[in-house]
Amino acid sequence: MILLTLPVILGLSIEVYFILFLLGVINYFFFRWLFTAIIKVDKVTREGVTWLLTIAGTPILYVALVILFLNAISYTPSLDFEAGLWATQSHKRFQMAEDLIDSEVLMGKDTTQVKDLLGDPGHYGRCIWKKNSVNTWTYSMGAGGGVLGFLSHELALKFDQNKVVQAEHLEIND
Repeated sequence: MILLTLPVILGLSIEVYFILFLLGVINYFFFRWLFTAIIKVDKVTREGVTWLLTIAGTPILYVALVILFLNAISYTPSLDFEAGLWATQSHKRFQMAEDLIDSEVLMGKDTTQVKDLLGDPGHYGRCIWKKNSVNTWTYSMGAGGGVLGFLSHELALKFDQNKVVQAEHLEIND
């Protein structure tokens, strides 16, 4: 029952200290091997440098591994924009968003040209028209990505005088 409420020491959960201890043991033996087999130094220098690098390097290694893990689980592949893929595979649209925006292929297009390229916003998303204002079309691009949960993706196109003036990729946390 006590394992359900692991203690927190100096702001870190106890399992972090176990991981640091394990990484420290691995670091110690790696540096000891390194200074014995490859870099020939005397025993006193070898022990001192090994302990110094173990103590200093273990937290750095831990942070690097956590960052690597978070980057790995939040990786989202990107695809080049293809109108056929956009129309048939809605779950891959968010992967094409950056290419679509960066290429500025939509900039200056009128509503008919946008419908020809992306489809009708009434079918794929929503359309907001305001009198005497910038009009916005929003296309749903599916869900995916995110570190600790999914993100809903939308492509927001703002029109002024019936021409696209801004394209934006919106990521909404679930």
